[in-house]
Amino acid sequence: MHPTRNQQLAIGAILNALIGPGEFDRLCLGMRVECVEDGILYVFVPNEDGAAKIEDGCVRVGRGKPYLDLMSLFSKAMEVPREDL
Repeated sequence: MHPTRNQQLAIGAILNALIGPGEFDRLCLGMRVECVEDGILYVFVPNEDGAAKIEDGCVRVGRGKPYLDLMSLFSKAMEVPREDL
């Protein structure tokens, strides 16, 4: 499953709103969701530090708040239940 351009923009907008513009620019600027295959979300991030933190699951909603579940975020933007991805 490959996201459309509008779905890519929705994912970016949701992330920006959740983690804030400064953190979004530092970690996710230029991020592109490539596809979902066999329940694995493939994401391209041109920033090496951002890619490492996303891969390690270190993107937090805010200080002291839980980590983001990027697959759930993606399923929301795609309007597809997570189980169907």
